Amino acid sequence: MKTEQEKLSKKINKKVIGMIENAEAEYEDLNRKKQVILNTIKMIKLFNSKNKYIADLKITNISISENLEPIIIDYDDMSILDNSTDI
Repeated sequence: MKTEQEKLSKKINKKVIGMIENAEAEYEDLNRKKQVILNTIKMIKLFNSKNKYIADLKITNISISENLEPIIIDYDDMSILDNSTDI
């Protein structure tokens, strides 16, 4: 009876050890996948912030162009007047 219990105990221990090893391997795999997902999220956030920055630059460029357009037109008109007096 004791030898049967020892054999059964060894089999159960081996199965439990195998189950633990499988669980640890699965845990490591899930951690690797989690890290990939977190890195992807960081890249998406960076990409979105770059796109927002570019959009903000375009809006600023349009605003500056609209604000400077009258000044440039006035300057061009003045340069035409200056050139006509030289003739």
